[in-house]
Amino acid sequence: MNMKAITIYRLEHARAALKIAAEYQVPVILLSPLNGAQQMGAEVFQTIIDIAGKMNPKADYASVLDCGDEPGLALNALRLGIKAISIREKNEKVIDIANQTGAVVFERPKDALDLLPIEDFEAACLDWLST
Repeated sequence: MNMKAITIYRLEHARAALKIAAEYQVPVILLSPLNGAQQMGAEVFQTIIDIAGKMNPKADYASVLDCGDEPGLALNALRLGIKAISIREKNEKVIDIANQTGAVVFERPKDALDLLPIEDFEAACLDWLST
């Protein structure tokens, strides 16, 4: 993936990131927080992504659920249809099942805008995606 990443924690974050991505025609990766599969769960993360995507249908984006070091959570995410996950330790079973389901296992991008401490999400996303 050769796109800038933004860590999202809730729908408002995802909506702001995709709004700016669509307005400026810039592709973006929406990342869950570290250990997002454990913190928010795969279903909640995917629901946030789906709603934000419907609100911004012209946005070019990918989403990645961070499964930490929990292969069980990674397998659950794949079972639920999540197409991109990250997991800290390489796990051949997870990679094999991801390949079988058409999903991808990524190394979590190290350089990402974290929206948790930010008040003006859109301005931060504009600044991040335009540099």
